[in-house]
Amino acid sequence: MNIGIVVPHLGSSQISFYAIKEVNRLVNEKFADDLTLFFEHLTPSIIPPKCAVMCVNEIMSFGGVLITTTLDTTLMALARNTRKDNRIIFYVWDLEWTRPNHGDYLANYDIFQRVHKLVARSTNHAKAIENYTNRKVDSIIQEFNIQKIIKAETSL
Repeated sequence: MNIGIVVPHLGSSQISFYAIKEVNRLVNEKFADDLTLFFEHLTPSIIPPKCAVMCVNEIMSFGGVLITTTLDTTLMALARNTRKDNRIIFYVWDLEWTRPNHGDYLANYDIFQRVHKLVARSTNHAKAIENYTNRKVDSIIQEFNIQKIIKAETSL
């Protein structure tokens, strides 16, 4: 199974740390055939990843499950998803629409409706997402556990 994780950057941030840490754990456990980290902005990595690292524009040639983490990375994955067999899971790491410059409700709503699966970090996040999008969250999974995200994807 090919798994791609799309993050804004691999630099110093909580999301980058958890994503790389989880990918490295899965590589050590030989969980997936192929793991790839995709980034939007090039920065030095917070910790060394043990998998392929590519710019987000390489998604066009990727086949498998894509786990996106922000509205922007999800929009890029949806726009560049040229393969019908790709599955896009939006792991909503942050409630970013509550901040300035992310207030375009119709654009955000469209992103939330177009993804295959919607995953929240906590019960409170799930309630906020469901209230904002009028879409039920498919799963609640804490701390970027990719194994649980993939298991939830295949069981739904």
